[in-house]
Amino acid sequence: MTRGCGLLICLLIGFGSFAQTSRSEKTRFWPIGSSWVGGSAPGTLSGGTINVTSAIVVIDGRIQSTDNINATLSNISINAGDTLIILGNLTLTSSSFSNNGVLIVFGNVSNGLSNTFVSGSGKMVVTGNYSNALGSNTFTGPSYVYGSSSGFPAPPASGNQATLQTNDPGLYSYVNNTYVALPVILLSFSAAEDGDNVRLRWSTASEENNDYFTIERSFDGLQYSVLTTVAGAGTTLLKTDYENVDEHPYIGRSYYRLSQTDYDGTTTVYNVITVFKKESQWVEPYPNPALHEVSVDVEPGEYTVHLTDRNGQLVPPSLLASGFGTGRLTLQVSMLEPGIYIMHLFDKTDGRKRTFKVVKH
Repeated sequence: MTRGCGLLICLLIGFGSFAQTSRSEKTRFWPIGSSWVGGSAPGTLSGGTINVTSAIVVIDGRIQSTDNINATLSNISINAGDTLIILGNLTLTSSSFSNNGVLIVFGNVSNGLSNTFVSGSGKMVVTGNYSNALGSNTFTGPSYVYGSSSGFPAPPASGNQATLQTNDPGLYSYVNNTYVALPVILLSFSAAEDGDNVRLRWSTASEENNDYFTIERSFDGLQYSVLTTVAGAGTTLLKTDYENVDEHPYIGRSYYRLSQTDYDGTTTVYNVITVFKKESQWVEPYPNPALHEVSVDVEPGEYTVHLTDRNGQLVPPSLLASGFGTGRLTLQVSMLEPGIYIMHLFDKTDGRKRTFKVVKH
């Protein structure tokens, strides 16, 4: 896109502002530093609003904001072929907004003060109201406002929801059906070792009718069992962080799968992540693989021990027999089915937990 140096932009450059340009690889989210070249997101987020002051912002790719955006003494531009989606309101004060791509605002747009300029040949859809007080508008592209359009310039005339459906059915479908229907927008999902545990974290950019999340776990990436469920936030446009701890993780490579369920029972399954859990450095079982019994050398003290199978299910104590000799804890495993098990050893003296893999022949 070719951009001239208007008075407002030149003043900003004169005061040392620099352009913050979004990355173009895929859909990204405004408040996240990795969405922007240089790793710094424009503006500051407070109370559901991103305040952008004395900044030059270039949208290159597809950027989404789940928050309101207030721009003051700033210049925001959308390059041709690129998109800015705002799930809240857009307020412009003494700023310039140049749209040569696609701008979708699911709230209201307020363009105020005589030195605010909105221009461009791109498409604009506002599902709320467009309010223009003293600002200058030089749109040359198609614009659609579902609500009122007080002070909107002519030409071009502002269309509404019905004319959008007629003139641009693809964009209409995206705004009214595809995009709004997304129940949860997942920002990240990660798993990492945390001592003897595995800590799982995930974040959402927005949620709609989200009842709960389900975390499943697998030893081989094929068969999964439910680890836990976590209540969702219902409906929110704010970024929400979640965390859960797997206190009895598998040893070695394991797989975690996250899914989300709406109030109506509709479930969305997200990508699978993996984590590698090292065997405990404190104890080594022997013999391993084991046929009849497996032993662990321990310091004298008081211990509890149990086994879980590859699905995380506790092995009934009736199938095991344990005994403690001088510096040795022994489990009888002859009644177990062949397979891989995880032994969980709890030292009541120092409160530490030790885990390791046992292979039953």
